[in-house]
Amino acid sequence: MLILYNKRARQRLLVTSIDLALHLAVSVAMAVYFYWLTGGWSWPVLAIIGGVLIDMDHFVDYFLHFGLNFNILGFFTHRHLASGKIYVLLHSWELVIALWLGSLAFLWITPLAAGMTAHLLIDTFSRRKKSILFYSLFYRIGRGFSRETIDPAGFAADKDHEHTDGGIVMDIKDMDRLPAEAGKVLRPFISFLLEALGPGVISVMAYGSVTGTDYSPKTSDINTAVVLKDASIDRLKPLLRTIRSNRRRGLTAPLFMTPSYINMSLDTFPMEFMMMKNTRRVLYGEDVLADLAFEREDLRRECEYQLKGKLLTIRQAYLERGTSRRGLEDLIKRSLRSLIPVFQAMLNVKTGNPPPLKKEAVMAGMAEEFDIDVRAFLEVFRDKKTDGRIAGKSAEIFLEEFLAQLERLSEIIDKL
Repeated sequence: MLILYNKRARQRLLVTSIDLALHLAVSVAMAVYFYWLTGGWSWPVLAIIGGVLIDMDHFVDYFLHFGLNFNILGFFTHRHLASGKIYVLLHSWELVIALWLGSLAFLWITPLAAGMTAHLLIDTFSRRKKSILFYSLFYRIGRGFSRETIDPAGFAADKDHEHTDGGIVMDIKDMDRLPAEAGKVLRPFISFLLEALGPGVISVMAYGSVTGTDYSPKTSDINTAVVLKDASIDRLKPLLRTIRSNRRRGLTAPLFMTPSYINMSLDTFPMEFMMMKNTRRVLYGEDVLADLAFEREDLRRECEYQLKGKLLTIRQAYLERGTSRRGLEDLIKRSLRSLIPVFQAMLNVKTGNPPPLKKEAVMAGMAEEFDIDVRAFLEVFRDKKTDGRIAGKSAEIFLEEFLAQLERLSEIIDKL
């Protein structure tokens, strides 16, 4: 069961439900009248289409903001208003006037025009008290469909609820420091988390490539971590569909943790937590990673485990996929990307300093500190094609060099 902790979302859901019921009641009343008047079903149906289904244009506004990522709760709580735009192209006095003029020549248009007129009058003079110009399409076009200028009262009300809402701090921050494409995915997702989980959310962070200059909207994942007071399955269940639908937009399933889990796992996953700490952007709540410290031996041991394990899994994957040139290319690229955190941890173990974040800077550090040849690694990073070759050469040649360097790094980390 999903509980809306966000007061503003509850208000919107209530208003939407009341409006839908009101539009339906008025449209049904008009349909009964037209059935009595004509004795047929075509005019009643057209009255309901004009009076209720005009709201289908809200789907356009929603999909323009979220793409094909549909969430029914997000739709009925008007989460797409976060885009700052209002289009609702069918809500138009100009269209209503055109329909009434058309009804002079084609009488069957009359119930459609009547239904749409009733709908706009209800929306205009309901408790929201919008300006009559709100539903002028030309008026909205002239203001660039900007919600701030078209509906200043509604825009201001949302701003008032943005930071504190029903006792829940709604301060989503640092979003402007992320790529615009990622922000478009993360802002509504975090709003949904806060609405669904309420005061149980301690912190929401983005980490990894999305916070740095290596981020690519087409190929990079958006990684997040959420710290909760209670991370039980019952608490997470309401998020299933939203997380699944956001996967298509590059958002991986968040890591859900509790403060106690973090504290007892620093010796088990020091490399992962160090990477998370070094690349984090706190988007909501407390900075729970700020004071984390890692033991050098814990980092060294996990680096050794990761390197030696990667040698085994790459050889195994080669035997399974080695007959495919593109399969080999993909294996090399994926393996190298997954090893960047290991290389960063190795640099930290060796120097005691925070490692660089950019991939090429990491490779330069590995060459300097461990005296290894990283040219092949750099060529893998720079190769953007998927043709079964790397830098115009056989992927198998690169795989051989790749494994040789991993063997050498495994020996080095064993002696650090």
